[in-house]
Amino acid sequence: MEKGVFMYAAIRRYETNSPAELTRLINESFVPRISEIKGFEAYYCIDAGEGMIASTSVFDSEEGAGLSNLMAEDWIAQNAAKLITGQFRTVAGNVIAHQVAAHQAA
Repeated sequence: MEKGVFMYAAIRRYETNSPAELTRLINESFVPRISEIKGFEAYYCIDAGEGMIASTSVFDSEEGAGLSNLMAEDWIAQNAAKLITGQFRTVAGNVIAHQVAAHQAA
C-alpha cells in the first residue's frame, strides 16, 4: 500500500433463501444508501453459491466502514429480514494490503 494511503473495509456475509431477490433489493435500495456515506470508495457484492452472499465496502475512514455495517443491519431488518436464513456476520477494519491493476491506477 502506498505510504499515506488509508482505506477501511467492511465485509458482510449473508445466508439467504433467495439470492436473486436479495441481490435485486441490494442493487435497488442498499447500494444507493451506502454510496452516500462520507468517504465511500467502492462496494462489491459476491454470489458465493449455495445461498451465500458476501459484500465488501471500502471507505477512506474507519467511521465510514463501521457506519456501513450499522446501516446494513438496519437495512436488512427493514427490507430483507424474511430473506436471511442464517446469521448475518460483519467485520470491519483497516485495509493492510491492496493492489490495483495498472490500467485502473491512472
